[in-house]
Amino acid sequence: GRGNFPKYLLYLLRKKNVPRLEMAYPTNRDELIKLFDRTNTFLKNLESYPNDYVSNDDNLTTDAVPYKRRIGLDDFERIIDEYWK
Repeated sequence: GRGNFPKYLLYLLRKKNVPRLEMAYPTNRDELIKLFDRTNTFLKNLESYPNDYVSNDDNLTTDAVPYKRRIGLDDFERIIDEYWK
């Protein structure tokens, strides 16, 4: 349905052999300014990038959201044990 269209569009773009700039959605003024700077830099240098170039400095996942490190079960249990001691 409609909810999958953004993921499908990203999939199609990733299949193309063109340089890509992947960035997280800005959540504040500073991030917005960085987005503009990175976009301008990317566009200025576009012709120098190889066709399969990908800029993903925000460490986005395939769902186009920033990757969040998850802790393992052992670490979780250790944290809980330390908290309740």
